[in-house]
Amino acid sequence: MNKTMTFPARLRHLAKWMEAHPELTGLSSISLAGNVQYFPEGPKAMAACVRAFGPGKKESDETYLTYRATERIAGFVMVAHARHDEVCKGRKVTETVMEKRPVGDITWEEVPVTKTRIVWDCPDSLLMVGGSQ
Repeated sequence: MNKTMTFPARLRHLAKWMEAHPELTGLSSISLAGNVQYFPEGPKAMAACVRAFGPGKKESDETYLTYRATERIAGFVMVAHARHDEVCKGRKVTETVMEKRPVGDITWEEVPVTKTRIVWDCPDSLLMVGGSQ
């Protein structure tokens, strides 16, 4: 991309790139800040985004698995978000942790508390493109 490319020219370049990738579904937004957000549904749609975007990095939070391309397209950062339950397998993990609880007005004691949480196992093959993490 030419560094002096105007915003309309960048949008035209991005539109051509998008036309070259009709397999991509779930376009959500194109922001003036320079992010193109996709919300693909299912592992095949997420994998298509990863292949089209090229090398990138995966991130994860409580709800979403996110893939962020490291190379920009027409100056735009390409990002795909998929809900964990759509592309990963969840498993319950139960663990006992020590928590401080108040006893009286000024003292605390540690008590064991059993907590259950879901751990998401997302296949590496879903996000593997040359140079991806």
